[in-house]
Amino acid sequence: MDSNENIIITYNFSNDQRPDKFNIVPENMQVDNLIIAKFTHEIARPIKENEKTIVDPSLHTHALILNMTKVEDKWKAIESKEIFQNYIKMGQFYRNQLAAKLKDLGFEIEITDANKGLFEIKGIDKEVLEEFSKRSQQIDILVEKLKNKCISLVFY
Repeated sequence: MDSNENIIITYNFSNDQRPDKFNIVPENMQVDNLIIAKFTHEIARPIKENEKTIVDPSLHTHALILNMTKVEDKWKAIESKEIFQNYIKMGQFYRNQLAAKLKDLGFEIEITDANKGLFEIKGIDKEVLEEFSKRSQQIDILVEKLKNKCISLVFY
């Protein structure tokens, strides 16, 4: 899927048609004017540890793609199936762009998982990474608990 290619669905209805009786006419077309709201965060979700609130650094961006685009002065809805099918690739694209910008700023990066596009900034001690990964550790513990719970439900 090209990053600018989306399937546009138009909703055509006349005054005598009820809104639940839309005549949906799919059209394949390229658009380059999606509306995307981006929210960049520099910290992870706070966690509690020993009655203390811990906030780890975690640069990430949430992107909300609105279900609309303008084509020939008409607002149209997009078919978002391909967006959902390719969200992992889109995340990898984001991480690749972030890595490139870090390199431009003079940082060296170390690939930790080429398939997922994961990396760390080179030269940061593992102990420092672990110290500032409390949220990730909390998630890993929860995942293991859920795996064990699912296994016990399936086999007992």
